[in-house]
Amino acid sequence: MYWTCLLLLVVGEATAQGNFTDASRRAGLDATTGPNHGINLADYDGDGDDDFFVGRLSATNWLFRNNGDGTFSEVGAAAGIAGSASDQTYGACWGDLDNDGDQDLYVGNPEAPDQLFENRGDGTFRDITTVARITNLGAPRSVNFADVNRDGLLDIYVTNFRQENALYLNLGGLRFSDQTQERSAGDTGISMGSIFVDYDRDGDADLYLTHDNRQPNLLLQNDGNGYFTDVSQTSGTNLGGFGMGVDVGDVNNDGWPDLYVTNLHDNFLFLNQGNGTFKERGAAAGVNDYGMGWGTLFLDYDNDGRQDIYVVNNSYFSPYPNLLYRNLGRDSFADTASLLIEGSPYGGYAAGSFDFNKDGKLDLLLTNTGETGGLQYFENVTPPGHHWISLRLEGSTSNRDAIGTLLTLETASATQIREITAGSGYAAQSSRWQHFGLGADTLIRQLTIQWPSGKVEKLMNLAVNQFLPIREGGNLTSNTGSASPALKKLTVGPIPTSGAAQITWTATARETVLLKLLSLSGQVLNTWSLAVVPGEQSFSVSLRDHPPGTYLLQLPGYSLQRIMVQ
Repeated sequence: MYWTCLLLLVVGEATAQGNFTDASRRAGLDATTGPNHGINLADYDGDGDDDFFVGRLSATNWLFRNNGDGTFSEVGAAAGIAGSASDQTYGACWGDLDNDGDQDLYVGNPEAPDQLFENRGDGTFRDITTVARITNLGAPRSVNFADVNRDGLLDIYVTNFRQENALYLNLGGLRFSDQTQERSAGDTGISMGSIFVDYDRDGDADLYLTHDNRQPNLLLQNDGNGYFTDVSQTSGTNLGGFGMGVDVGDVNNDGWPDLYVTNLHDNFLFLNQGNGTFKERGAAAGVNDYGMGWGTLFLDYDNDGRQDIYVVNNSYFSPYPNLLYRNLGRDSFADTASLLIEGSPYGGYAAGSFDFNKDGKLDLLLTNTGETGGLQYFENVTPPGHHWISLRLEGSTSNRDAIGTLLTLETASATQIREITAGSGYAAQSSRWQHFGLGADTLIRQLTIQWPSGKVEKLMNLAVNQFLPIREGGNLTSNTGSASPALKKLTVGPIPTSGAAQITWTATARETVLLKLLSLSGQVLNTWSLAVVPGEQSFSVSLRDHPPGTYLLQLPGYSLQRIMVQ
């Protein structure tokens, strides 16, 4: 009996771990070898699908447009951001720098002046570097955006290799001012990775910087107005290694952001103690990795409610493959790379996560350099069973991208946090959709949103397994533009309605679907279980029991649709 029970436990654990599969060829990324370096995800064309930019060395840069059918097309030259092969682009960053609803792009070039591209909104860009007063001539490795002085505009931070870093304050109108010295944001070390995070939970963007060549890493504390103080030593984060990438996540769900840093040889895991200090626990947690670490990111790949860690190694420099550490809880991880990743023993540098096929599971994009590997898309094929929710926030008083927003999500079994960042890892940027795994929980009791503006909003009793766009001050938003994935639209009538509404859409399979009626704050008010067959569907739903007002209708695979009851 003992051995039978033990076998069942082992089988159950292996089943829960899931898998990733290399789907690069199917996505149109099979002919992408060469000097690839950074990777940055964003929906640059506003169609609801994540696209991505690849910074390259001794080659023109790439922009891969998401076709919405499971494939990508390279359009860098047509969009006007391919650059020159002599630029040697390492790092870049997407962000809505003028709050006009589309993504602008900063490109860092060690062998040429950096470039700032304004998104025209028609799929093309214009170079505004000179008029924007961007003058960085250093050797950038990473680029990051944050609203350091909380004025509702995203500022730019560039890490330079062996040269002074640069902080460009956004003055509005796509004009910037170099205020590196005035705000004590400089760093003349061998800077590599960077990330903005409110580590002390006082409502502003602090800055962590990694260094190569055993130079101590830096933690710069923001005073709330965009002026910084070096607290590296007192915080315990000033360890020196061969630091490359850094990402932030709450590994133990205690409400405080932790830091993970990749190095050549042992990686660092800094656990936030909640009192302004950190403890390094990489080896104790089992995530120290001996490879040549570059990119890294936190993601809950199996949707169990705990954030896991992915590490990109340059396997040509040091013979260790990329790693996926599964979070077991209690500050402990298991290396699942041999079971989960279909090989990435290449010259890896950067990684980003996104839900490419919108199935509620995070997928991975990687850059590899050299004659093998190329760009890799790993599809997450973890067996279903756990619930999830994905949130896309849009600021109004805060910056449009909601960078710096703190999300606190509460369910019956756990409380989780996420802080929205721009650049992260090494020379990388993941999707703006904030993904939470929820395990077996079937209801989100409360979502608290602390916007950079200082405004706090709470949404109660949210449904799980949905993509949910949220606008500052307006709660849920039903538009299908840049704030939602490329979902189809329901046909609803009459509007307004006084008794019953007719819902029409086209189904592609025989299945049972759940149609939900939501309040504008996201509370589920009614649910209809509908059996459908392939083809056009039309159902009448009674709204007589609901008072006059505006509501939202939700159907899986379709955008939220407003309906007015009179």
